Amino acid sequence: MSEYGNDAEITGSVQISGSFDIVGSAMAHDMGNGISIVQNSRAGSTTITNNGTWATDASIYFRLYSDDIKATDVVAVSTNRSLLVMTAVQSGMVIINLINKGSTIANDSETIVNWAVL
Repeated sequence: MSEYGNDAEITGSVQISGSFDIVGSAMAHDMGNGISIVQNSRAGSTTITNNGTWATDASIYFRLYSDDIKATDVVAVSTNRSLLVMTAVQSGMVIINLINKGSTIANDSETIVNWAVL
């Protein structure tokens, strides 16, 4: 159980490809840009492990689904890296886009993405 009260859960159709691993409680998947993650809570954390370098100004995004997200909510996102974070909030989902604004991130590096619905 995470400190936010829910473990990560992935449901539905998932296409696995690309150069990023999404690592949750007890799962690791090699997933491509645009993957969908389900965490039915108002806050959570996801660790992204890149499989290859992540160049300066390159971006990735993922869709985070939660029954607790409303179209009128604000979703705050923080990371442990120098990333520009942009979000697009819809009812039941937020798209989190991460743009590397620091130096190139090495292969197999972990990026922690924390989020909370305000």
